[in-house]
Amino acid sequence: MLVISCRVSLGNMKKKTMHDEFKNRFSFVEDEKSIALVSLTFKEVYQDQLKLKKENMAKKRVCM
Repeated sequence: MLVISCRVSLGNMKKKTMHDEFKNRFSFVEDEKSIALVSLTFKEVYQDQLKLKKENMAKKRVCM
């Protein structure tokens, strides 16, 4: 799903983007800096979701 999102977002940009199928990453140049977008592993996605869930729960406690 992440790769599809990147394709849509990068497709809307007026920049020349390249997809490296071997490394499964997208790259482009922004303000003379080379930027590469890489996919997250399943473990990284899971850890990120846990972190977001904890942050949302903490915010809800503060609001109450």
